[in-house]
Amino acid sequence: MVYLLGTVERLSQSIPVIHDPAEAPFLRTIEDHSKQGYDGLTYGETERHGCMGVRQKGQAWLSVLWVLMAVTLVACVAGPTQTPSSEITGNDGAPMMLVRQGEFTMGSNRSFAHEQPSHRVTLDAFYMDKYEVTVGQYTKFLEAMSLAAPPDWNVMNQPSHQNRPVVNINWWDASLYCRWAGKRLPTEAEWEKAARGTDGRIYPWGNDPLDRLRANYGKETWDNHAALVPVGSLEFGQSPYGIYDLAGNAWEWVSDWYDKDYYEKSPSQNPSGPEQGATKVLRGGSWYANLGYLKSTYRFSLAPSSRDSDFGFRCAKTP
Repeated sequence: MVYLLGTVERLSQSIPVIHDPAEAPFLRTIEDHSKQGYDGLTYGETERHGCMGVRQKGQAWLSVLWVLMAVTLVACVAGPTQTPSSEITGNDGAPMMLVRQGEFTMGSNRSFAHEQPSHRVTLDAFYMDKYEVTVGQYTKFLEAMSLAAPPDWNVMNQPSHQNRPVVNINWWDASLYCRWAGKRLPTEAEWEKAARGTDGRIYPWGNDPLDRLRANYGKETWDNHAALVPVGSLEFGQSPYGIYDLAGNAWEWVSDWYDKDYYEKSPSQNPSGPEQGATKVLRGGSWYANLGYLKSTYRFSLAPSSRDSDFGFRCAKTP
């Protein structure tokens, strides 16, 4: 008869982490031994023999450590739990912020009809670019892909504009950049959660009124790209997840097709918009937009080929 000796600590240290139970048939063997031991237990006098045990039919011994070892091995099957980092760096060098899994309120019952009804949505965790994609980042993309530049590129691509959002971008441009960077466009639901968090706030920073310290909006002319402010300039306008410029500066393309009645039939788990449509959704307002367009629930849409001097984007990524 062989007895298990030593402490539970030394035993657990000697066990490798197993990620696939199919690779460890001995787990079934241990389980069977444990069941056999328990089936054969009798009550009465016990004695000490190496490790503390209990007498079994046929005078065999079931060591308590058999049970402990089985529990330890089963716990090791899944390995350690991996918690996503709160901030990562994307392949394009852009910082990305974690938006954790959970439920939030999407839409508003006190606004435009296409923002209604207010409804609860649950999303898996995702990362969102901390800033809108800049002229400097887009320059690297164009060079790497040998693509034609968007309109007014010579005006935008100046030393003083490298850290301002790139604009004159259509939906196809934005989607291609995100794929090149190993990312994707956010869904409309992801964008709204990243902007308003889980407390139903009106703006990314809360319910306080708009001001110039929080958002870039209400300007009349593009001013050769100077109407846009460098990303990350407006610290007081951050969302609950530390994401900048989700109100104003540049409208942001998201992945969804637009349907004004989509909220009435939207799934509650990870909605991704209609399967088809004529226009794509933009969110967040811009340097040109008025107050109502900067609310985190406001929805705007245009044909995916549309470009303008206040149309930009940012990317998302699944952990």
